[in-house]
Amino acid sequence: MSSNSFYKLIADIRTEKGYNQVSSFDFSFENISFKYDSDTKIFEDASFRLEKGKSTALIGVNGSGKTTILKILSGFEESSENMHVNGHVIGFSSAEGLDVNPYLTCKKFISICLEDLVEKYLLSVLKVLHLESVYKSKIITLSSGQRKKLSIFKAFVTGKDIVFLDEPSAHLDIETRDQIIEIILGLKKSIPIILITHSKEILTSCVDNIYKVRGFTSENGNGKIELINNLN
Repeated sequence: MSSNSFYKLIADIRTEKGYNQVSSFDFSFENISFKYDSDTKIFEDASFRLEKGKSTALIGVNGSGKTTILKILSGFEESSENMHVNGHVIGFSSAEGLDVNPYLTCKKFISICLEDLVEKYLLSVLKVLHLESVYKSKIITLSSGQRKKLSIFKAFVTGKDIVFLDEPSAHLDIETRDQIIEIILGLKKSIPIILITHSKEILTSCVDNIYKVRGFTSENGNGKIELINNLN
């Protein structure tokens, strides 16, 4: 498998769906406050920006609120200001893998993502993702790495306006991780990409803006989201 085949496949599918227009997305999230209940506050007056043509990463210790931010933006959670990305078609890859019916077959799942492009791209997707031997298998029987690759594929081919990636390199080998990096580098000019990652390789090779999330639920958390210039 060539180093850019996953990227080329994603780019070709997005082009045929009409998704690869240059993004005009530039969005500021100001004074986000969020709490799960009356006793568990996560953020208070937190702010950050998604800039057009740039990829954005959220970092922080476990439990600091990184995934909560993505859920707020996706509309799965509502902040006090209802600050999710209203009206935008979002592609989301969760840290856990696939949030779909686990009894769908691999082939059926890919077909749903491809929509009218099934006949043209199904075999290519199975080949590039190394899923030829399991195309009849149910999602629930796939390995963590196989589910992760499908999750990332889904995020990029269904996320018309913005893509969220939660721990995109989890459960993946180095070759596939490097292909994810190439996809981000190749697409960030045409679509905003925001990701959560602990991978220094991803952070140093394809991320433009890094925000440190310091929710109240983390040690020494101040409820803010801070732009930082390095990983120290």
